Amino acid sequence: MSNSAFSSVGQKALGNIVQIVYVNGGGSSTNSSTAVDITGAIAVIAPHYTSSKIIVAATFYMSVPYAVANTVGYFQCLRGVTTIGGSPYSQITCANNTAGNGSQFVCNYNFVDAPGSQSATAYKFQHYSAFSRVTITSSNFDIVLMEIAS
Repeated sequence: MSNSAFSSVGQKALGNIVQIVYVNGGGSSTNSSTAVDITGAIAVIAPHYTSSKIIVAATFYMSVPYAVANTVGYFQCLRGVTTIGGSPYSQITCANNTAGNGSQFVCNYNFVDAPGSQSATAYKFQHYSAFSRVTITSSNFDIVLMEIAS
């Protein structure tokens, strides 16, 4: 699947959606126990108003290997270099293969951000494994950024 993006722009009225950015892609794998970028999982929005809120919504499909019990996969979102929606390494516990039977998990992330700027703002997603001996795969993803007038 190739990455694609689009945006649309509306008029400012408090609470209305001003613009939407959508990105989807294929993802990547890691066995790192520190966060690494998911290939292509970045969306950029330039808010029209400094007072705007940005709704960040993402869905990832994460899989963990078969026959490796107690495998945990995580992912997190960054605005620029700042982790948002929680502290690093406590973001989203997405895949927990306690039985060792291998599975694919749907991971959802939703957060309302207030960047306070009209500059182009990048939101990127990273993933990591709780155990460096185990590879996790974030296969497909969808990211939606919505600017809300406030």
